[in-house]
Amino acid sequence: MAAWVSGGFFLPTTGHTQAGLPNPAFNSPVANSPARSVAVQSNGRIVVGGAFTEIGGQPRSRLARLTSNGSLEAGFAPQVSDPRFADPEQTQPMRCSVDIIRIQSDGKILIGGDFYQVNGQIHLGVARLNSNGTLDTVFSANSPFYRNEPAEDAHVHITDMVLQSNGKIIVAGIFAQEGGVPTEGPLMRLNADGSRDTSFQPPASLPISPEPRVAALVSRRS
Repeated sequence: MAAWVSGGFFLPTTGHTQAGLPNPAFNSPVANSPARSVAVQSNGRIVVGGAFTEIGGQPRSRLARLTSNGSLEAGFAPQVSDPRFADPEQTQPMRCSVDIIRIQSDGKILIGGDFYQVNGQIHLGVARLNSNGTLDTVFSANSPFYRNEPAEDAHVHITDMVLQSNGKIIVAGIFAQEGGVPTEGPLMRLNADGSRDTSFQPPASLPISPEPRVAALVSRRS
């Protein structure tokens, strides 16, 4: 029987039967902040993103993975953070979250949102993880969102991502970098290795703005 998983402001994640009823066999742990993104892998495991810092009493930094029955996977604990906005009491910074998760056909995990670091390395709003939660170093080395030195004024907030059949990735959101000033329009395309696809030229009518003009993307078969 088919089933599905939801997340939001009611519970962190909830399993449902095909008929839409809560699945009593799915027992997800409670997080300290709602899930903002959920993606199911081919093996039935569920990757969950949000602004949470713990799930089921266990520390998790905005990204976690559940087994098919909803229990927390112990060995999957990537660190997604933005220490620039942490307060002295180490409470949860509001401006740090994983808002988009996409699972590639090879099992790698693309994450997007409003964050500064992933596993201690500077990745502005976009990163790709291997299936075990470690950073994909090939993607990191090529990504225009990676920095090898501090970028205190940079702010990237990815609002959506689409995986294309050729392996390329379209990302939408805010790309504010130099001194907090937006330096790009709201759309960009990456090659499969993480590098920027310079052949992709969005319409000139899409403005550069402090607020995103593209909040969602849809992939359509031609």
